[in-house]
Amino acid sequence: MTDDQTHRRRRSLDFMSPPHFTLTPPTGPQQIPDPVAAGAPANPRHLPLEDLALTHWRDFFCRFREDESDDVISYRESAAAIQERLNQLPFGKKPDAALAADMLEMLLAFDRSRFEELCYRLDSLSAACHQYTFQAQSAELSRCHQLDEIQRCVEMLDYAVGGKRLLTHPERLVRNAIDRLRKVIDGSADGTGAHRVQPASTQTRPQPPR
Repeated sequence: MTDDQTHRRRRSLDFMSPPHFTLTPPTGPQQIPDPVAAGAPANPRHLPLEDLALTHWRDFFCRFREDESDDVISYRESAAAIQERLNQLPFGKKPDAALAADMLEMLLAFDRSRFEELCYRLDSLSAACHQYTFQAQSAELSRCHQLDEIQRCVEMLDYAVGGKRLLTHPERLVRNAIDRLRKVIDGSADGTGAHRVQPASTQTRPQPPR
């Protein structure tokens, strides 16, 4: 496998959707003869080597998810030479022992590659689960800390206010503050005992006699 194929394959591993497998066999140029449909025994233990190779070759390309289209393309590119040899066989003709051996050898390599991909996928999911668990625990600790701080602030306010009656409406509180400010500006006494500040009297300086 080339580095580009490996990169495309690993890029397609980033998924979160539920599993969905496409079991529809390939058609068209990628169509592969079905040994069972051709009259071969259904039990793999009783299949000849050629039919066994065809069965596993056909099943391998049917076991991909819909979001693994890049993987299917990559594997088909790697198997293009063997697929071309299969396409050149006459209709109903089974592959010979050499072609069947090449097919099984490539399937063995494909299985190892798929196993590595599944291990990489499981490692990625496991790391993501650990990360999400850590973030959830951190968020819960932060929430508890904030609740404690809010409760402490409420207790401090209760202690500072005591039995005083607080205004529960912000608009009324703002209006009262504006009224008190106007009283201070007008010079009338407010709730704290402030009074108008008398301006300093100005006296006319006597003019010297002429």
